[in-house]
Amino acid sequence: MNHNVKAWLLKIADAIEQWPGGPQDARVTTPAGVAGRMMNRDVPSRLRTGVARALPLLNTRDFAEAARLIRTAAGLEPD
Repeated sequence: MNHNVKAWLLKIADAIEQWPGGPQDARVTTPAGVAGRMMNRDVPSRLRTGVARALPLLNTRDFAEAARLIRTAAGLEPD
């Protein structure tokens, strides 16, 4: 996997679309929560600022819509 902003945006979109992944995920109930959790736990520290800037505002509770918004934002990022 490329370790760039676009790749991480797409990974976050995939995770949001597939949420929840298991019983431990039940505490995170919004797309913004999933994105925040991934930012803190998974995205490499050197890319966090770039990924955070590229993420669209996730003020929806609809996981499919949030994934679509993130994929649209990822399309604006260089490969």
